[in-house]
Amino acid sequence: MLVTTTKGVKSLCGLLRFYVVYTPVFSEMSPAQCRNARTLLAWTPADLARAAGVSVITVRNFEAGKVARGRFASTLMRQALEGAGIRFSACEDGPVQLDDRTR
Repeated sequence: MLVTTTKGVKSLCGLLRFYVVYTPVFSEMSPAQCRNARTLLAWTPADLARAAGVSVITVRNFEAGKVARGRFASTLMRQALEGAGIRFSACEDGPVQLDDRTR
């Protein structure tokens, strides 16, 4: 049986908020990296949306910076781009490259 108090819930929420804000997520990509990766692959937003299983609007909003970072859609888009041979640099907003082995 789990018993929580209001104080316990508030402190847990504060801890989670701290974790989300201050924990770096290395799997994120920036909107610029997304656009550059699509350009290297000669993909349209529709191509990326199809490969990632998201809507075209989601791709466009992400690339325009209108989607909150940390959303699952950006992870799906990054995985689709990596599956097509894109390699992201380790630093945020770093360059993207097309892996020669996938050509």
